[in-house]
Amino acid sequence: MFSDRSVIEKVTQAAKNIGYDLTSLSNAQWRTTFVPLFRIIDGDAMPGMPHGEAPVFLNLVFPLRQDIATQGPHDYDNVRAGVELWTRVVAPHLRGTSFLISGGYALHQLERRDVARHRISARHVR
Repeated sequence: MFSDRSVIEKVTQAAKNIGYDLTSLSNAQWRTTFVPLFRIIDGDAMPGMPHGEAPVFLNLVFPLRQDIATQGPHDYDNVRAGVELWTRVVAPHLRGTSFLISGGYALHQLERRDVARHRISARHVR
C-alpha cells in the first residue's frame, strides 16, 4: 500500500500517541473454493455457429466458499454456498456477439457474528 517506510512509521507512531496499537490489526486468511458444475446444454460440442437465439451452453453451478483467519481475529470467518445458472447466448443479427449471462442465489453465513445473509444475483457480460 505505502512504499515509503517512513510514512508507515509515522502513522504507526501517531496511532500509538492516541492509544491505538496497530499490530493487533495484522491478519492472514485462507480461502477455500469448490465449484461443481453440471452442463445441461452443451452446444460447444457441435462445430460451427449456433443456430438462432438458443443458448450455446447452460450450466448448473454450485459454488461453495469458506474463509478462515489463520492469524489475527476470526471475526470475518464465513461460509458461502449457493446455486447458479451460467449461460452463453450468441446473437447472429449482431455479427455473432456473445452474451454471458449468470444468475443465482447464495447463503452467506458469518460464523462468529451469527449472521446469515441471503443474496440473489444477476450478471451479464458482452
